[in-house]
Amino acid sequence: LNVVYWGEKYDFWPCPAGHGAEVRLMARTHRAEDGPLGGAVISQQIAARLLEEGLAPGTPVAVVCRRSPQLLCALFAVQMAGCCYLPVDPAYPQKRKEYLLEDSRAGAVLLGEGEILPEGYAGPVIPCAWSEEEAAFSPPDGLSQEDPVYILYTSGSTGRPKGVQVTHRNVANLYSYLKDIGLTEEEIMLCSTTVCFDVFVVEGVLSLCMGMTVALADEEEQRLPWRLAALMEQSGATLLQMTPSRFQVFLENEAFAAAAGRLHRVFLAGEALENSLLRRAQRLAGVRIWNLYGPTETTIYSTGADLTGEKCSHIGRPVLNTRAYVLDESLRLAPRGAKGELCIGGAGVSLGYCGRPELTGERFLQNPYAGGTLYRTGDIVRLGSDGNLQFVGRADHQIKYRGLRIELG
Repeated sequence: LNVVYWGEKYDFWPCPAGHGAEVRLMARTHRAEDGPLGGAVISQQIAARLLEEGLAPGTPVAVVCRRSPQLLCALFAVQMAGCCYLPVDPAYPQKRKEYLLEDSRAGAVLLGEGEILPEGYAGPVIPCAWSEEEAAFSPPDGLSQEDPVYILYTSGSTGRPKGVQVTHRNVANLYSYLKDIGLTEEEIMLCSTTVCFDVFVVEGVLSLCMGMTVALADEEEQRLPWRLAALMEQSGATLLQMTPSRFQVFLENEAFAAAAGRLHRVFLAGEALENSLLRRAQRLAGVRIWNLYGPTETTIYSTGADLTGEKCSHIGRPVLNTRAYVLDESLRLAPRGAKGELCIGGAGVSLGYCGRPELTGERFLQNPYAGGTLYRTGDIVRLGSDGNLQFVGRADHQIKYRGLRIELG
């Protein structure tokens, strides 16, 4: 297994789920001080140190690291140790960092070079870097598909962000869906999403597990469309994923629009896709335009549709092993064509909210139609005559901004 770090090859990690795919990564610069060893050794060293701390399976481990191969090494190391990773953006205010570590009860922090440890944290701190110290890694026993693999924090109706616990089984189902829609190791995935946004799991984790090359954008390339276009051209990116609002803004840049026209696929997710943007995207000749929908609580994508030849935007049909219900206020099935709340069941439904049993009980219900758990999304949809779901709006005052949930006060 190897990683290509802008022309420099590194050994890398095996997929924690056991997939034997080749793993590659492309990034902007090569830093000699990263050490002579590759990602596989770095991940094993970090995982071994986590195990030395005696962390139990599923223990949250905060990862505070800039966008780099070391960030990805850290995310996989946490999984190799049987723990679950909690991404913390280094740019977050200190108070938010402190809240995330406290609320999640993080058992350790993996800290990138030059990053500042949140005040008040007194637990183990492990650097996200290669070390000259030897650390023998042996995979832990007693792991389960029902163990959490990551925690992501979303907006809360009370103003307190809430941590969603997603399991290995949840993510494995999404992995299967991506393969089912035709993604292969031949793809070159552009990774330009923040690590704290759930679609990063597709861009920076599952893509590597599938054997794709990942073109990892740095912080400046994330913000500037002409810089991102240059990375797309240099890497030969074939697959891009963005929120519709960001994609619309970036398309106004000539260099980005030209680079986008050489992609194979565009995944639009995280917000409602308007018909005007769909028509603009469809003018990218030869590019497949996908609209994907799903809350963090049901593991990123719950429905999807290839809209390349469609006249109107919709959110399609459920992904693999997923059930979508349109329910009225009494949680009864709404007639076809009537508006109702979208509720989701199946293999993507997560464990619920970290340390918030009452809120989990409100949103995660017993599924009266097929057993298991049913998640109430709060999104209003209708089922069209063609079997596709049409997004209408929200049942509350929550809005989306750049794919992030915001509760209006």
